[in-house]
Amino acid sequence: MNTSEKIYYLKDNKLKLLNSTLASEFELEAEIPLPQKYSLLIDDEYLFYMSMPKINATGKKLTAIVKNFVSTKLPGEDTTLLSFQVLNNSIIIVIISERFKEIITSHMPMFSNAIKVTTPFIELISRYSDFIYSDGNKIYEIKDNSIGNKATSEDVALNSEQFIEDMDGLSNNIRFPFVRKKSRLYNFPMLIPAVSLLALYLIFVIGNIVSISKYKKIEADYSAMLNTIYTETGVAGTADPYGILLSKAGRKNNKFDGDRLIKILDEISTVPKDDITLESFSYRDKAFRVNGVAKDFTVLEKFEKEMETKTKEEVTITDSKTSQDGVVFSLRYEK
Repeated sequence: MNTSEKIYYLKDNKLKLLNSTLASEFELEAEIPLPQKYSLLIDDEYLFYMSMPKINATGKKLTAIVKNFVSTKLPGEDTTLLSFQVLNNSIIIVIISERFKEIITSHMPMFSNAIKVTTPFIELISRYSDFIYSDGNKIYEIKDNSIGNKATSEDVALNSEQFIEDMDGLSNNIRFPFVRKKSRLYNFPMLIPAVSLLALYLIFVIGNIVSISKYKKIEADYSAMLNTIYTETGVAGTADPYGILLSKAGRKNNKFDGDRLIKILDEISTVPKDDITLESFSYRDKAFRVNGVAKDFTVLEKFEKEMETKTKEEVTITDSKTSQDGVVFSLRYEK
């Protein structure tokens, strides 16, 4: 194993620190001194895997299709106990056991605070397209990144121990049911004004060292975003669009939060946009929508995850369709 990540391995109801010279192993019922940054590797004994062909859908629509697929293959299966990953040309469906559901609900912070949560099988299937894998009880045969018929022999199967021995880091992050990421600032309310003051100070310092061309670009970007909001709310071209917008909103005691909007725009402007073109933005009733074009669905999914990391909010792809220029999409989240 060659990685600097702090990776904890959950197996047999015990949590073990993998990449450490110390023999650090904890019972789940004991107090576990988890560090600030760590990843979780979940043994496949807690899970069951299926696969289906990749389809042209995202967000809630894709989730509904996956749940319907599982219902037809496993009638009576509780579809709230599943997650899925889009890997290459397949959708890998992860069904959790009742035992693992109890572990999640009893140790929620351990999952919600982890940087990555994944399994040896998911890591292997994202690296190799054809192999046989055994979790000690179940045997899976993978062909072209899809789970096919189970193999009859375990002699040639890979296992979690072999993966851990050769592991060079984790590359996936499974969104298990019931786990919701929370901002670390939520538990430290005094950090919010401190971070805001620090941001203002950094803006002041940067403003004295960047060139005038960068100023003009930033100003143009913000002006375009603001004009988009005015256009979508029907106040563009008026003598006082901001005032009319406040009037239309009817917020005497709850004025339009300009500071919040500026913060949102600043977050979006710093998200990496490789192979992404943003075309319009809208902000209404605390919901922010981003419209644009991505090179393909893989780029779109990467951008969605980077948006969630930056905004610390759950970002949903509300619409997507292929076009001559790529994938036309709409993202939405509440702020």
